Formats: sequence, structure tokens, C-alpha cells
Amino acid sequence: MMGGCKPGTTTSGDTLKIIASITPVADFVEQIGGDKVEVTLMVPAGADPHTYEPTPGQMVFVSEADVFVKVGSGVDYEE
Repeated sequence: MMGGCKPGTTTSGDTLKIIASITPVADFVEQIGGDKVEVTLMVPAGADPHTYEPTPGQMVFVSEADVFVKVGSGVDYEE
């Protein structure tokens, strides 16, 4: 599992905006972060992560997120 961060501007009361690559990772992050995180799933439920293509809007959201968490499965959009 890998995480990526951008330079921080959050304060102690802010929630972290986190993008998770797939559902199990999103669940893992939500369990750990609780109410301190806002998790967005990259690949919609039921979609195949190996053939999934992110939308331009998702790529903008990724660039604005505090953290992108992935499992390192080698799928193209995780690179």
C-alpha cells in the first residue's frame, strides 16, 4: 500500500480529503480515520479496476486531495 501527500495546509480541526483507489482501501482508510477523513472512491463499485479510466473531473479532484491511497496493484491509473 502506498500513500501520497501534497504540502499541508490543513489545521488540526480540518478533515483530510482522501482518494482511495478501490473499495477495500476506502473501507480501511475510513476505519482508521473515522470522522477525521473524507474518503472518495476512485473506481466505482462494480467497475473493474484493471480496465477503469478516470474522468477528467476525478483527476482534478485527485490533484486537490490531501492524500491518494493505493494498493500498488499495477493498474494504469495508479501510476
